[in-house]
Amino acid sequence: VSLRLLQDVCRIHLQSNIPPYLAHFARYQQVSVTLPNRSWRRLVDVAKPIVMGAVSTSAFVLRQKMGSITNTLLQGQVITPSMQTLLKIVVQSSQHNLNSNLRVWYQNNSKAMKSVAVGRLTEWILYWLRAIRGGGKASLSKEQVQLYLVTMGYRLAGSLGNVDPATLGIGELQALYFDIIDDIDEVPIRRITAEAVHSFHAFLVNKHNAEEIDEDFLSVYGRHVDANLISHSSFIIAQQWVSSEAQRRFGISGTGEMLSIMMSLGFYCGLRKREILGLRTIDFVGEEDLYLNVHKNYYRQLKTSNSERMLPISKLMSDDAIQELKKWLNHRRKAQQGIVISTGGGQSDELFFPDFYRHGKLLLRDKRYKLILEGLRRSTDDSSFDFHHLRHSFANWMMLRFALYEIRQACGDLPDWFLPDSDDREFLEKHSIESLRESILGKATTNKRTMMQISHMLGHASSVTTLFSYLHLLDLLLGIYCRRMVTGIDEALLKQLVSHRTKVTGIGGCKKDQVRTIRHLRVASILDQEGDQLCKAKIK
Repeated sequence: VSLRLLQDVCRIHLQSNIPPYLAHFARYQQVSVTLPNRSWRRLVDVAKPIVMGAVSTSAFVLRQKMGSITNTLLQGQVITPSMQTLLKIVVQSSQHNLNSNLRVWYQNNSKAMKSVAVGRLTEWILYWLRAIRGGGKASLSKEQVQLYLVTMGYRLAGSLGNVDPATLGIGELQALYFDIIDDIDEVPIRRITAEAVHSFHAFLVNKHNAEEIDEDFLSVYGRHVDANLISHSSFIIAQQWVSSEAQRRFGISGTGEMLSIMMSLGFYCGLRKREILGLRTIDFVGEEDLYLNVHKNYYRQLKTSNSERMLPISKLMSDDAIQELKKWLNHRRKAQQGIVISTGGGQSDELFFPDFYRHGKLLLRDKRYKLILEGLRRSTDDSSFDFHHLRHSFANWMMLRFALYEIRQACGDLPDWFLPDSDDREFLEKHSIESLRESILGKATTNKRTMMQISHMLGHASSVTTLFSYLHLLDLLLGIYCRRMVTGIDEALLKQLVSHRTKVTGIGGCKKDQVRTIRHLRVASILDQEGDQLCKAKIK
């Protein structure tokens, strides 16, 4: 049995035993954005209280302080003499003589250069980054070139050495780019590294006829998706800080309460900022069992028609959050009723947050709203954390709740090292996972409804956006599911698997004949196609 046949058999078992979205993720047809190490550490450590002071460096500050952070970025990287020389030339050259200095060095050393990868990086700088290209696009500054080299260039050269990246196949390039970006801890640095990866591949395509990479790979993994989320315990720390700090800074009754509820609607319900500010009091339906009807109104449109949805917020929110919201809801209902009786009321009086509406517009950039960002960034120690990441957090924790329902039915559970804070574990158990999952999905095993329901609650048109832009814990779930399937691997078998020349026998009952090989390949391909269709299903 060849290793290829073993892979086909494994694909069949994956499609048969784990949810389609995880099988799709495992195949790397599309690369879902995984969390950087910095965000992961927040999920394996106990949340810490907010300490006043500066938070992590932003991408803008990184660009401004390039000289002082170079050593930090290069720590642990494989640095060849030719790579050191290349960076030295870039650092010591001026904006005006950088091209000429690089050209002279490259012409004198290209044949004797031991690292072909460094040669390609030099060409990339000379003929792509520093060249004025079509459409009048200006060349990059010396500082930007230096930033690209220390974030992406060193990793690429260290991985390839004397291997020419222009000769690599599309699969090898994708694996290389994935490793380069996935190795980055800081979110702002990861974003800049992804920019450099995208630029370098565009250079290979245009100058060396490399095959273009699927746009979804680069746009989803590298450029436009900012993988980040916050744990429940860190969120509560940020929320409590915002409430108390609002009273101290603004001194207006109700401001801290409003900001706290806005945060809850983002974290527990996955609402966008504009959706929250445009809510009306009548959008909340029910008393004990409270639902939220998200739909377009006079104050704001929705992003798409699929954004209209009904959310069971009593089942989604924590007990403290739902009590705070109900208290504010009663206040708004009484206030609105009193205004209508006494004055006839005004149009904006029906808004749930009327203080964030002035002169016919929602106040999307109000200074009070910025306090939410400050609290979230101080709690996570991450200056790139945005309000929209609350929506990402909602998607991931909801997915984890749905998955845990099945994992526990198979006598499994989350690993002990994940979410060690008791508050985070209690949050996942809100109304019990079984009650929450069954009230939304019923008792059926995982099917396309699982992913589609999360997409529906987020207001997405299809599961594609959810799967490839919002879910960042798929690697954790894939490991849990696979561990459940395989209790142990014999050491001798493992040695056979890691040798590409070895023939493997006795796996899955397969026999060494062509008919069986073709049959397994067809079955694996059919299951892959079916899984792809499930993952890309549109929400009706």
